[in-house]
Amino acid sequence: MKDLFTLLEFAPATAALFFTEEGHFLFIHRDKQTSETVSKYLRTPQVVQAFTDISLDTGYLPEGVVRAGSRRGVPWFARFIPPGRHTLQLVLQERVEPVRVRLPALVFVAFGAADGRGASARICALKGRSFDPGAPAFHAPLPNASGTGAVCWGANDKYPAVPENAAAIWQLYLHTPFNDHHAGGRSKKHPGDVRRTLNERAGLDRPYPVGDLVAMDISVDRFIESATGGG
Repeated sequence: MKDLFTLLEFAPATAALFFTEEGHFLFIHRDKQTSETVSKYLRTPQVVQAFTDISLDTGYLPEGVVRAGSRRGVPWFARFIPPGRHTLQLVLQERVEPVRVRLPALVFVAFGAADGRGASARICALKGRSFDPGAPAFHAPLPNASGTGAVCWGANDKYPAVPENAAAIWQLYLHTPFNDHHAGGRSKKHPGDVRRTLNERAGLDRPYPVGDLVAMDISVDRFIESATGGG
């Protein structure tokens, strides 16, 4: 058997664990005395015990981040934004106008690595005032998001989707021009163009009417899983 550590160029490595297609675990390590490569199969309880001795700490998560992780090495996070006022850059009659409007609770999910592409994102709305993963997800009453909630970023620079960038990515999203792309089907009052609803509510102190929201027919939990490639 060739030295796998040399083949994989893992110079500092002394052991490796492989997951086989049959669902078994193959443990390969370098014998300290003979320097030979030795392999053996492990049972699930042995692998679990080995990893329980490893301490993990995410540190203090930024405000609003309710979940964070990675899939296939790509980082992601989900941030809850409670109901409140936001300033949007609304494109009206080919002019960008800042509009201060109250929005319902939102869940903003970013997914992507620091590879020059930055983070992609999805957004949905909730009817409640607090985060509930089992609650129904609704389309955010905003344009520039597809039927899955995928955000159209335009030409803006983006950040990798790690929790410490959550506030910066959210602000980047708020500063994008909200134009007529995907403006339909986001408001029951003005089903053709949600910007009309937003413009009418500019400056109002009343909460956004949750009865105006359009259902996505999935739960918030399923929305997050789908946004991060989990199904």
